[in-house]
Amino acid sequence: LEYVKLCFDWRAILKFAPCSAGWVIGDLAEMFASSGLDPALYSVLTQMRLVLTAVVALLILKRQQNVVQWILLASLTMSVIVFDIMDKSGGAYPIGPLLCVVLKVVISVMCGVYGEKVFKGSHVPYPVQICNILLVSIPFGAIALIPMSFIVDDCNIFKYGLWGGPDFGFDGRTIVVLFFYVGREWLTNLCVKRFSAVVKNMCNAVAPLVTYLIQALIMQS
Repeated sequence: LEYVKLCFDWRAILKFAPCSAGWVIGDLAEMFASSGLDPALYSVLTQMRLVLTAVVALLILKRQQNVVQWILLASLTMSVIVFDIMDKSGGAYPIGPLLCVVLKVVISVMCGVYGEKVFKGSHVPYPVQICNILLVSIPFGAIALIPMSFIVDDCNIFKYGLWGGPDFGFDGRTIVVLFFYVGREWLTNLCVKRFSAVVKNMCNAVAPLVTYLIQALIMQS
C-alpha cells in the first residue's frame, strides 16, 4: 500500500513531469520525421545523441569522461553512421521532417540527462518511478494527439478513428509492436537508473547492428 501511495505522490510526479512531457514530444516528432525521411538518414541523424548526451552530462551532471571513453563513443557513433549509409542513395528531403529530427535529438538528450538525475536522486523502486512518468506522459500524449491529427495524416484519429490507421487497424500486430516498445522503454530507462543516459543511447545505437546480424543469421539458416 505504501508503494501505491508513492505512485501518486505529486512531488515525485512533478519531478518527472519535464522529461515525461519531453519524451512524448520527442516520440511525436519522431513519427512526423519518419513519415518524410528515408529510414537510413533518420538513423544517421539520431545517432548524434551518443556524443551529445556525453557532452550534456558533462555540463549538467559534471560527469567526466576519460579519453578512452570519448574515443569509444565517437567510434561507435561513426560505425553506426557508416552502417546506416552504406549502399544508401541520398536525395533532397523536406525541411519539416529534418527539423523534427533535430527536435527529437535535442529532447532525447536533454530529457535523458535530466531523467538520469531524477532517477538516481530518488530511492523509491523503479516500477514506482515508471508509474510517476506514465501519470504525466499518458494524458499529455492523448492531448497532443489531437493537434497531431491535423499535422500528420497517418495519425489522424478523426479520419481513421481511435483504433484505425492508414494501413490496418488495431490487431495482433499492434499488440506485438506495443509489447516490444514498452519492453524497450522499461529496459532502456532501467539502464539510465542503474548506469547512465549515455548507456541508454548506446543500447539504442547498437540495436540496428544487432538487428542486421540477427536478420543475416535467420536468412542464412
